[in-house]
Amino acid sequence: MLSTTLRIANIRGSRTQSIVTKVILSAPLRVMNPDISAKIKKLLTTEIEKPFELGMDSSLTEELEDLNQLSPKVMIRALKENVKDAELDVHVEILRWISRQSLPVVGVHALAILNTGLRHDSATVRDEAALGLGELIGEAAIPYLKEAHRIEKVKELKEDLEDLISSLERLRSQARC
Repeated sequence: MLSTTLRIANIRGSRTQSIVTKVILSAPLRVMNPDISAKIKKLLTTEIEKPFELGMDSSLTEELEDLNQLSPKVMIRALKENVKDAELDVHVEILRWISRQSLPVVGVHALAILNTGLRHDSATVRDEAALGLGELIGEAAIPYLKEAHRIEKVKELKEDLEDLISSLERLRSQARC
């Protein structure tokens, strides 16, 4: 298949060859790293340096960055499948890391992780998920945050959600002006 693809690319011209070469060069990453899910699972279950400091990279975030460089889509899918098994502070740190990523890179799986976090048993995880959604997708998070606000039982978190929704709505109205 590889030689067929290259022959077709050579026939069609250099622009196509460039695109096909990028695809071919990125494909071995998936073949060379089929164990990204296993690495994520191990990362989430082994003892990690703690406590995490807000705004500081930890060994966890460095490992996530390394795995993300190998194959972002495979890595974020593996996180989605395994984050529920992580310790509470690790779960929160993962949500923070996701919120600092570029949406086109982490995609819908990251949104699913954050959205699921809005319904987590822990108020800390729910809070971080709400902040992460607001940071990652901005005003598009408002409907999700309103639903989270509707079902939230913890008074302080409910107030934080109100503040976040208000901030995002102000940003939306400023953008329209």
